[in-house]
Amino acid sequence: MVAYKGDEEELNVKNFLMGNKYAKAYSNGLKLLRTKKVNVSNNRLNENGTMNILKGLNKQTVEDVDLSNNKMGIEGVKYLADVIVKGIDGFNLRILKLE
Repeated sequence: MVAYKGDEEELNVKNFLMGNKYAKAYSNGLKLLRTKKVNVSNNRLNENGTMNILKGLNKQTVEDVDLSNNKMGIEGVKYLADVIVKGIDGFNLRILKLE
């Protein structure tokens, strides 16, 4: 995981350029965090990387996710549609940034 200082309610790994391999490992630790905001924008993620991040989030606490400047792919879009429309996986998501 990333050690950081500052607001414990936000995890900002914007511009880390982690790519898909690191995103998979990184997502394993996300479930342990109780942050409300997660910013993984501009990390060279494709469909697999964004899906790993989304599925790795602590769904009970995360309210704000920024996936901007990553390639979600069709499966990522379908998963997010299910989360938003059907409320699957118990997400508490209120803000989603994709631009």
